[in-house]
Amino acid sequence: MALCASAFLLAAEYYVYAIVSFALAIWMVALLYKTNIRIQNEVALFAEMIYYQDFSGKLSESRVPREIRQLRIHFNRIISTVKRLSREKEIHYQYLQKVLEMIDTGIISYNLQSGEVLWMNDAAKEILRIPYLKTIRALERRNRTFFNNLTHIRTGTPTVVNLTIEGVSVKIMVSKSSFQIDNHPFCLIAMQNVSDALNENEVMAWQKLLGVMTHEIMNSVAPISSLADTMQHHLEELSKTMENEVMEDLRLGLETIGRRSNGLLRFAVTYRNLNRIGEPMLEMVSIASLFENLRKLLTPTFEQKGIEFIVTLRDPNLFLQVDPNLLEQVLINLITNAMEAVTDNEKKRIELSASQGSDHKIRIKLSDNGHGIPSQILEHIFMPFFSSRPGGSGIGLNLCRQIMLMHKGAIYVKSEVGKGSIFTLQF
Repeated sequence: MALCASAFLLAAEYYVYAIVSFALAIWMVALLYKTNIRIQNEVALFAEMIYYQDFSGKLSESRVPREIRQLRIHFNRIISTVKRLSREKEIHYQYLQKVLEMIDTGIISYNLQSGEVLWMNDAAKEILRIPYLKTIRALERRNRTFFNNLTHIRTGTPTVVNLTIEGVSVKIMVSKSSFQIDNHPFCLIAMQNVSDALNENEVMAWQKLLGVMTHEIMNSVAPISSLADTMQHHLEELSKTMENEVMEDLRLGLETIGRRSNGLLRFAVTYRNLNRIGEPMLEMVSIASLFENLRKLLTPTFEQKGIEFIVTLRDPNLFLQVDPNLLEQVLINLITNAMEAVTDNEKKRIELSASQGSDHKIRIKLSDNGHGIPSQILEHIFMPFFSSRPGGSGIGLNLCRQIMLMHKGAIYVKSEVGKGSIFTLQF
């Protein structure tokens, strides 16, 4: 309109008014250009905030021209929406991370091409006994056998593999899955220590077997033993009318039947006790008090056999919720085995200690400097009836494992021939 007015006034030869009108048009063009520059600066500022993901502030909506104010109002709405979405995403991420940190399943995620580990939870660190893992290849240097087992596991097929850490062998259930993000292949590994579950199932299977076996043995042998006693009694009455040689053979046979029958009955009664461990009567027990009672009880035996007994307890305020009688029975069984192991040593030493790890689990360790346990029989020592000692019953260590499982705990062993053994009770 100003340009049209300028042209009309110029044509009408109103030069003064035409100049004024034209100057007004030039001022409005300058104002429009200035406004356009301001809008461009506002858009550039907002684009810079997007680029650097800086949504901490808020664009001022006061003391700015109306057109800029409207623009900032819409920009602030976008910033609020982005901040809300980012906050929700962060909450979901932290929630998922906390869930993955709390579960007992170890999780490792890594890039299949570079091997770079993207994420690893505390459970995986605890299972592998490593504080940090930069690349999956670093696991090969720590445990080559376990790494090779991981690489050969088929995706989507859970597999149980053996993992030996610090001389202790455990069974790990491993699952693998693959996925892609931005055309980059990744692998997710889930690991779970199933040794305790397998041990519990094994113990239950043995208990059922022992129950059936002892029941059948006692039902079958008891009548035989009773019949042998009856026949021997009748034989004494007939001894006057029978020849001495025949009488002696019959008496010898009946004595043999009776002796073997009674032996089988004692055998059945002994192993039936494996299935008759009562439910633990749990109470808060001071480990210091427990160790002191054991020391007083066994000191005369140690002095008689020349065994140095060392008790180490760095934290005297450690407590366990256990059945003190059953736990004391476990420790006495282990100490008895340790005394047998150090018999041939010149310097006999047994050490009992307790500590609480960073995972808040309490561990009681019993170590000796005895002859050690050969690796070929190490994995069989907790089986019922298995004993490496002449005359051993093979129920002591199995009884210890049953008691630990009843306390929701576990028992581990680390042994080296010629150097000794370490039994660990984990609560």
